Amino acid sequence: MEYPGWKIYQRLLIDDYPLVVLAKDNELRFTSEGYYQNIIEFLLPLAEPGEDFVFESGSTRVESIHNQLHQAFVSGQEFGNGAIYFRLRSIFEYDVATAESEFQQEIERYQQRTGYPPTEPFWYVSPNFAGWDGCGHYIPQSTINKIIQVTQQIKAGELNFPLSVQLF
Repeated sequence: MEYPGWKIYQRLLIDDYPLVVLAKDNELRFTSEGYYQNIIEFLLPLAEPGEDFVFESGSTRVESIHNQLHQAFVSGQEFGNGAIYFRLRSIFEYDVATAESEFQQEIERYQQRTGYPPTEPFWYVSPNFAGWDGCGHYIPQSTINKIIQVTQQIKAGELNFPLSVQLF
């Protein structure tokens, strides 16, 4: 992909999910490419929750969407605001009816990558609000944690990445 005005600083694969770090002057920008692009870009602000903002009246404080998402992720709570849907699905809640679903495909990708079946929860992330499979993606909780950790480390100038992170 082309990024007008930006140079590619790093390309990484975090558990097979692409992360692209762009640089311009002294500024860094994080993005992704391919099938998971919109979901990874949606998750990136979890590494640095947004600031709260105050209505013009000055009396009401409202949390940014990404700060709310961060709190939901940390607490393990479902989040939905009409445009974004974010919920935890335990691997133990797996339903035989979803055997051909993307959830099953992500379980298989996890097993191929790690060599063993998952025991951790997966998050269902959809930038288009809906409670049904098909409009978002399932991502293992450990992968989201790595995405957060890696983006925080890059922002801090550290390049000592966790396992399953490949630098290109």
